[in-house]
Amino acid sequence: MSLRFIKKRQRKNPFLFWVIAVPLFLFLLYYFFNSLSSFFLGEKEIKIKEDLVRVKVWEQDNGQLLEMGLEGYVVGVVAAEMPASFALEALKAQAVAARTYALQRLRVSDPRV
Repeated sequence: MSLRFIKKRQRKNPFLFWVIAVPLFLFLLYYFFNSLSSFFLGEKEIKIKEDLVRVKVWEQDNGQLLEMGLEGYVVGVVAAEMPASFALEALKAQAVAARTYALQRLRVSDPRV
């Protein structure tokens, strides 16, 4: 390689670097820190899908019967039974127990009711 060829390769046009690489780097940096802060701060959005299973719940305060999806019921039961500061695995176990109880009550009717 001649010295002339090396100098010619060093004179690249920085246009592509400033137009493509820098905005891409800034976007990835923003995305990384945004997801990292939500991970450490515990900001998670709960998305409840439309349920195929519907549960009827008696609301004592208003004296009315409410119908809701199973996952909405589980979120309410877990929130009522345990504080959110408990360990994540304990909250998951409570959700499994609430879901199992609700499905068992739907499957086998209670003779007392």
